[in-house]
Amino acid sequence: MLVLVLALVGINVMALLFSGTILSAALGFVLGKFDFFGSLDLVGKGALGMSETLIVALLAGGLFKLVQDNGGVQWLTERISALVKGPRSCEAGVGALVGAVNCFTANNTVAIVIAGPIAKECSDKFKADPVRVASVLDTVSCIVQGIIPYGAQILIAIGVAKGLDMKIESFSLLKCLYYQPLLMLAVIASFLLPRKNAERNQ
Repeated sequence: MLVLVLALVGINVMALLFSGTILSAALGFVLGKFDFFGSLDLVGKGALGMSETLIVALLAGGLFKLVQDNGGVQWLTERISALVKGPRSCEAGVGALVGAVNCFTANNTVAIVIAGPIAKECSDKFKADPVRVASVLDTVSCIVQGIIPYGAQILIAIGVAKGLDMKIESFSLLKCLYYQPLLMLAVIASFLLPRKNAERNQ
C-alpha cells in the first residue's frame, strides 16, 4: 500500500523501489522472519533471479544500438511521420514507434526514453494533447513489453514455473494473455471514438 500511495503521489521510481525494499526488510525484522544478514541474502537471491532478464536486456540494448547507428530509428521516424495527418494519427504514430522500439530493446522504460523526444516533437508539430501522447507512449510500450516472448515478464513467469518444477515455453504463455489484447483494444478505441474537445473534428 505504501508503494502504491507513493507512486500515485509521484515519487521518483528509484526512491520508490528502494523504499519498498526497506519496508519489506523492516517487516521481516518485526515479524521475526529474518535478521539483517538474512535480508541481504534475500536481496542477493532476488538480484540473481533477475540475471536472465539482465542478460537479455543487455543483448537487446546492444542490438538496438546497432539499429540506431545504421539509421533504423530514423527510418522508422520518417515512415511514421509521413502517415501523420493530425492529432489522432500522431498518437497512433507514437504508439507504433514506441512499440517498434520496445521490440528491439525488450525494455519498456528504455523504449519510452528513446521514443519520448520524438513523441514530443510530433506532439508539438501536429498540435496533439501532450498528456494523451504521453499516455499512449506508456500504455503501448507496456502492452508490447507484456507480449514479446523474450520480455522480462515472460522470462520471470518461466523462471517461477521452473522453480515449481514446471517446464513452460514462452510462446505457450502467449496464448494465456488476456490483459494486453484488451488494453490494446482500449487504446485503439481511444483513437477512434468521438472526443468532447476541439480534436473531434480532426
